[in-house]
Amino acid sequence: MPGLISWEQRAIDIRFQVRGAVPLKDDRVVIVALDNATRQGMPSLWQNRRGFSELIRKITASSPRAFGIDAFFAAPEINLSPSTVAEVRQARATLAAQAEPLSDAAAAASEALELVDEETRGDALLADAVRDSEPLVLALLFYLGGTPLPPGSPERPGAEHGRVDESVFLDQPIGQRPPRASGAVVPLQAIGEQTKHMGHVNVRHDSDGMVREAPLVIESAGRFYQSLSLKLTSMELGATTSYASGDTFVTLGDTRIPLDTQTFARIAYLGPNKTFPRISAMEVMQAEAPHPALHDKIVLLGYTDSARDKITTPLERRLDGVELHATLIHNMLHGELLRHTGASVTILVILFFGGMLALLQLRSVRKRGVWMLGLGSLILFIGYCVAAQLIFSRSNLVIEVAAPLLSALVITLTALTTALATEGREKAQIRSAFGQYLQSTLVERLIQDPDRLRLGGQRRELTVLFSDIRGFSRFSEQLAPELLSDFLNEYLTPMTELVMEDAGMLDKYIGDAVMAVYGAPLHVADHAIRACRTALSMQAALAPLNDSWKQKGLPEIRIGIGINTGEMSVGNMGSQRRFDYTVMGDAVNLGARLESLTKGYNVGILVGEETKRLARTEYAFREIDRVRVLGRSAAASVYELTGTTDEPGFTEAQRTLFEQGLAAYRDQDWNACEERLTAFLAEVPGDGPSTTLLGRLEDLRSTDLGDEWDGVFDQRVK
Repeated sequence: MPGLISWEQRAIDIRFQVRGAVPLKDDRVVIVALDNATRQGMPSLWQNRRGFSELIRKITASSPRAFGIDAFFAAPEINLSPSTVAEVRQARATLAAQAEPLSDAAAAASEALELVDEETRGDALLADAVRDSEPLVLALLFYLGGTPLPPGSPERPGAEHGRVDESVFLDQPIGQRPPRASGAVVPLQAIGEQTKHMGHVNVRHDSDGMVREAPLVIESAGRFYQSLSLKLTSMELGATTSYASGDTFVTLGDTRIPLDTQTFARIAYLGPNKTFPRISAMEVMQAEAPHPALHDKIVLLGYTDSARDKITTPLERRLDGVELHATLIHNMLHGELLRHTGASVTILVILFFGGMLALLQLRSVRKRGVWMLGLGSLILFIGYCVAAQLIFSRSNLVIEVAAPLLSALVITLTALTTALATEGREKAQIRSAFGQYLQSTLVERLIQDPDRLRLGGQRRELTVLFSDIRGFSRFSEQLAPELLSDFLNEYLTPMTELVMEDAGMLDKYIGDAVMAVYGAPLHVADHAIRACRTALSMQAALAPLNDSWKQKGLPEIRIGIGINTGEMSVGNMGSQRRFDYTVMGDAVNLGARLESLTKGYNVGILVGEETKRLARTEYAFREIDRVRVLGRSAAASVYELTGTTDEPGFTEAQRTLFEQGLAAYRDQDWNACEERLTAFLAEVPGDGPSTTLLGRLEDLRSTDLGDEWDGVFDQRVK
């Protein structure tokens, strides 16, 4: 049936979630993490191969039993253009060939050229480190789909070290052979020639984006290649890998690893991120001696920073990719891979359900009450689900749930329909029993139209926060894509943490912009206060970031923040295939417009009237204008968040002076307005709202506004 596979996949996900995280059986697998701390403290590991080669040597010196890298070295390192490198080396050779002793200047130039030349040899240094690391396994990635490579196609250097140790190629139907590659991403030739071991890191993403399986063997040009996890497991066991096309297992010595007919292993996830022991790569690099935690372990080196290599699993929405490979290794070492009972067991279960439900239709049973059918069916369903969960949790054996329960439902409906069509008064009794069986409105709607429960939302009062970097488009043009990515990571990480600290929900990133919601999904009464606290913290956190960027030669930035409170629709919004938990409504749109208005008034934080009302017990505000924002006919009062009630940002006299100027502005008393705001600017030089209002006076003085002028400013641009 359409959708049955996805229902069963979701049923397995639920079993994982009900079971929860489980402890490791041992600590043989250790992850060396290229994490955020390493990215910030040792950027050389991201920027050149020299740092990577040093890290490989450090890990190798700790004597791991096996060592895999979940990263690719497919492109050459380019610190200088190839023509410049050639010129530097030619200049060195010319100086070295001189018979006369070099002058001091020439000797200094030669030394400088030697340093430059050395900095361009990152690939060679990495190749040397790979050559000297006996337990190291490099990663490759196959392209699946498209036209498969024909048998006998040439092999890239080093790829032969990724083959299954012993294999038998038998021509099999497409459904009974490994996935076939149409190409591959492999290490550079200079690096690949030095490696002794290699393994692919392919996984399969299901239609919902979840990763539930990974191929342990892939066919390319008539040859079989093993995965990184399988290779590391074989090294740990000291066994060779064996596979024959069509087999539903791969052999590691005396151990059989269960697969499906296309060599996919069903992953038994153990928990969320950091289930396996982790050591920061920076800690390994800073250690003066071999790291004892890596000795005699299976070491996996991979990216765990916030911007790279994330997958979705039943237990973690953003699992680090290296954690998946660690899970597969642990699964294979301890026989934990998921196993399915197969179609024959499913058919037997369906027959069992049919027989039991048929017994519930016997007249002798129904005479005891029509409720017996509903109760009996419910007991059968719950009992089967509990049994399936227990078997799954204790033995990693998957008994199908979706097909038997759906079949049982069809059988129940058929039996009820037949009884109602043939028996007069009993027909109403059976209908009543069926009504009790489906007494929940939620269940009825789910059966009739599941999308009605999965899409849409509810109306609630919430607070929304928008922040944006000023002039980011111009700023982004000045940076290379790699530097821009690092910059955004460095900016968004602390800003996101501040949202989380105040119990806000990070709704989404929109380029450099951040959208957050307060009061959902978990209700908090002081959502407006929390949003204001986050906004002030964001502005405060920007100062040390700007200092850091200034030292790196990067320009400083400013951000604008808009906050608004009101009734919004909150829930799962989107399409049938993809939806997100988010908010919508006029109050949300106003919050976004308030953020854009910060540019026009040259202020850091603007809030709406309801936010100001709810947060005024703890925070200080000043009204700066009434604005009719784009796309909205009604005018709204706009307030600047100036500080806390203890530190309001302005003296009472200054605040009064500004309020008098704003009142004169609305009364069309242009002279009084100019006098008060000019006096305020003398007290608070560079104040944005005062400067903005004064800038309008020349046009307003020359315009006949009439008595109906309401003092509202119309926003014309975002």
